[in-house]
Amino acid sequence: MFKRNYILPEDYISANEFSKQVQKMKSQPEYNPKYILKCDAGEYATDSILHLVWEIFTHRLGHFLKGEGFRD
Repeated sequence: MFKRNYILPEDYISANEFSKQVQKMKSQPEYNPKYILKCDAGEYATDSILHLVWEIFTHRLGHFLKGEGFRD
């Protein structure tokens, strides 16, 4: 799909709208995952051990399919 490499005026939001979005994010509760795996490349976090295994597998499979090897 075609991706433009420039920004149009309608891509910006007003300061008022930005302020509303920030207040909405601040009012949301913080996410505290049950399972966290920290590694050199980053961090995986989910509420289910099975979902954590799935996330790691699919991420590494994506690297494998790109030809980068089955790595993190």
